[in-house]
Amino acid sequence: MKIEYENYEIEIVDDNFYVDNTSKHNYQSKYSGGHKVNGRSYAINKRGIIIKELNNESVFSSILLCENGGRTKISLDLFKIIEDDLLICIGDKIYCLKIPNLQINWFKSLPLGTNYLINSFKEDYLVFGEIGLVRINEAGEEIWHYKGENGIFIPGNGKLKISDSVIELIDGNDKKYIIDESGKEII
Repeated sequence: MKIEYENYEIEIVDDNFYVDNTSKHNYQSKYSGGHKVNGRSYAINKRGIIIKELNNESVFSSILLCENGGRTKISLDLFKIIEDDLLICIGDKIYCLKIPNLQINWFKSLPLGTNYLINSFKEDYLVFGEIGLVRINEAGEEIWHYKGENGIFIPGNGKLKISDSVIELIDGNDKKYIIDESGKEII
């Protein structure tokens, strides 16, 4: 997936079969668990991020994020760009990377199983995963965590609705949960 942001082209790729120096991408750095990896990574999720200046084919910066947890297909729901920060979900982790150098601002493992979606909410972010919802602040610190009684949430149209003060979730059994902005169930 390629997107343009300011003077840059940002490409996000699933590179799950990457083995050192065998990919068409030559990543400048590799990280797993928020730490730099020098050798081979055996993680099942490998997501590459490549930044180029617009109208220039040379790579400005690149990184390979290697994590375990469930796989998700790259979509616009899995990342957000906010004020020169790229927030990206991979498996059960989330990274916040500085654009354009891809320096890690913060890294967080979330108690959600596989992360499906990240969305802005007030001045914070909501991360929707297979076993709940977490609200984190811009520094990646957890504000609250919500888990429904069934515990299994499946992504799809209408499964998550966010308004100014109310969040609606529908679990795998089609049970609806309505929670307020502080993570408390209303109904």
